Amino acid sequence: MHSNNAPIRQSLNAADCLMLSAHNSLREIGHSGFHCQTHLWLRQRLDVGALKNALSRLSLRYPVITSRLVEHSRENGPYWQSRPGAQCKLHEASLDRSDTNMVWQYASDLFATPLDHDRIDPAEFHLLHLPDGRDVLLMRFSHVLMDGKAPELVLKEIEYCLHTQGIEAKDEDHPHKKTRRPHENGDEMATHLNGFKRLRRYRAALRVVSNHLCLPARSVTLAPSDTSDQPMDYYGVDVRSLDESQTKTIIDRATRLCGFTNLTPTVLASVFRAVSRLASDKQNKRSCFQTDVPLTLRPPGKSEPVFHNIISFIQMNAKESDIDDRDHLTQVLHSQMRNQLRRHIDLGNLQMMTALSRHRWLLRKYIVAHIRKHPFTLDFCFMGPVAEGLEQFCGRTVDWLYTLNTTTSPRGVALQVNLFRDRMNLVMTYISKSMPKALASTFLDTITEDLLDD
Repeated sequence: MHSNNAPIRQSLNAADCLMLSAHNSLREIGHSGFHCQTHLWLRQRLDVGALKNALSRLSLRYPVITSRLVEHSRENGPYWQSRPGAQCKLHEASLDRSDTNMVWQYASDLFATPLDHDRIDPAEFHLLHLPDGRDVLLMRFSHVLMDGKAPELVLKEIEYCLHTQGIEAKDEDHPHKKTRRPHENGDEMATHLNGFKRLRRYRAALRVVSNHLCLPARSVTLAPSDTSDQPMDYYGVDVRSLDESQTKTIIDRATRLCGFTNLTPTVLASVFRAVSRLASDKQNKRSCFQTDVPLTLRPPGKSEPVFHNIISFIQMNAKESDIDDRDHLTQVLHSQMRNQLRRHIDLGNLQMMTALSRHRWLLRKYIVAHIRKHPFTLDFCFMGPVAEGLEQFCGRTVDWLYTLNTTTSPRGVALQVNLFRDRMNLVMTYISKSMPKALASTFLDTITEDLLDD
């Protein structure tokens, strides 16, 4: 818990700096930035007054959510600077219809709105009132502030703030009292990295470089090739939700093929196959399907730190010759994933992020050049089951919960997959002026059909 009377600095860790470089690169080419949303569909109306009070307490406990980014500092790296007295606001809107498209249109408009860290809070909350008596809580946040799993922790923090009588509540009363509170200038990522010997870290980083050099030359493109210069200000959002029986079928197959429930390669196999079927360019032996897969570095059961990116990455790819057989491709990706972890590719990527965080201008230049050379990207993340206890929020039943990202290229797509109430959700965002809505819908349909094809 913090006093809101004195300014507080929170330095960016290596992963935060990577997201900042990506954000600045996207802004440079006309993109609204690297930001995300979490949608919480509630069965009933929320108590607006109670929610506002909880958000006020959240602002006091975590001043970083209303802070401003100081990026150009000679003495220090970039950091969040709190604003004494600033309160987290709740934006309310009443929609004309209760269908999902109205909510997704609101979300698309938010995605198209630039998120500039020097004038806008890095996290904001929107409460959408539907005519049928339901509410949707939409949390928009900068990816520089936190990773894709952190919003679930934020929602639990709001619950805690809702049930405390004042900001003087002790940390001993917190549901995660056994977890370490973050220090404003602490760097949990550096602590994790320094837990390994330097030689091991450097060898792992060299393996990352080697992996990139060994990839086939041509990445398969999904969107039409003549749209790379289209404006990036119109977003599309599309979601598919599988029922409990369908989800169980996929989980059972993953367990059979992988030896345990590893859904990342299971879903990714169908994603790669859908890209192959709908690709706009011809494929040959040099064609490849690839994406970076984020991995959380938070220990199981730990909630802190909430407002940081605590992640690394591994690289997943498939050759054209592996695409025809879905189950074989699943096993190939599963073996590749285990091999990358065995070779500490995640550690190598963390070492690379740490080194490049001191040269953000160089990383930004590289990202812009890469986007312009490869305008199609597939951003994929299997986020796993939603944190326990979020079936209820502020005394209301939660029917649906998912998180989605902006795309990171003009013709790219971002696909987030999670499990909530034993149902699998596939959530996609795309630039609608670069990828026709019909193609985006067909892409999601093709993935789900392939996942369910037995």
